[in-house]
This record gives sequence, structure tokens and C-alpha cells, in this order.
Amino acid sequence: FVASQAGAVSEYIAAFSLQTGSIVPMVANEAIAIGDDVYSAAIGKVSTTSGGGAVLLGKAVTVASGDNMLFEVLLQNPA
Repeated sequence: FVASQAGAVSEYIAAFSLQTGSIVPMVANEAIAIGDDVYSAAIGKVSTTSGGGAVLLGKAVTVASGDNMLFEVLLQNPA
């Protein structure tokens, strides 16, 4: 699952399943182009870097112009 927002310990928040193929908003830590593979990154952000244990989350369907930019990702099952 990917959290839809930041939440405190024991707080209920919405989450998106990686199995659904949904398009969900995410926060970039770098510039990301449409069609780029998107991987998990530090502090809840995503990037195009696949190393260091990062998990493939999906493909960008909108552009992120840089760090802290909100954009949309088509979630894909990483398995």
C-alpha cells in the first residue's frame, strides 16, 4: 500500500493498493517525465532511481518539474 497522506502513529489514513492499477498522486524528489518508471524514495517521495532497495511503483502519467512537486502515477504491481 501507498499512503495517501502523512499520518501520526495510530492515526487512520487512506491508502492506495499497488494491485489496483489506479492513478494516484505522489510527491517527486526530482524532475520526472511522462512515461518514466517511478520508484519509492526517502521520506515518502518517489524518484526515477531504481537502486538501493527502491521498489517500482508504476509509471508517471503527468510531469513533475522538480522536488516536492505533486504529480500522478499509474500504479503497477511490482511482482
